[in-house]
Amino acid sequence: MMEMAQTMRTENNFSNFLKNKLITYYDVIEDNPFSCDFIAKYYERNAMYVMKKDMEYYAFENNEVILYMDKASLNIKDIEEIYQLVDSKNHEFVTASEDHMSTMVYVIIEYHGDWTSELRKKIRQFSYYKSFEWGFKGWINVGLIVVNTKTGRLYSNRIGKKEKKRLEKMYKVYQRENESESVR
Repeated sequence: MMEMAQTMRTENNFSNFLKNKLITYYDVIEDNPFSCDFIAKYYERNAMYVMKKDMEYYAFENNEVILYMDKASLNIKDIEEIYQLVDSKNHEFVTASEDHMSTMVYVIIEYHGDWTSELRKKIRQFSYYKSFEWGFKGWINVGLIVVNTKTGRLYSNRIGKKEKKRLEKMYKVYQRENESESVR
């Protein structure tokens, strides 16, 4: 019975719930070179044509990348390592070109431990921005969002606030579904 409860908990965790929601619009990659549980990529390209598609007037690309991590412990050093990871691997998220406009990278961490005020402060202060050729070939911004499963609250930096609101709604749905399954 204990093994079955353990299996159900791993199958019905938030990462699988989020992955199932993202798979409709994103390319979800589970085998990745980073220390993530999965990566979700969304690439959008818009173009304006003159008369026919061969005569492109202008085009721009907006990309979104989600790096999802599940952590039992989280500290200030981990946040600094995330900064280093994004800084060293940003060329794998972005192909700087004439059409590239922006890439948003959201690092979502599911955390199962206790909070400290220093950790919350470090999350709020997290900032990463890089432009390519003074912004003419686009830029990259990073939003950091931490889902605390112990308290059910989400924390983010300034860039991640919009995505945090969407995740809060999804997390509430996930909690309701889990409660209804545990009642059955």
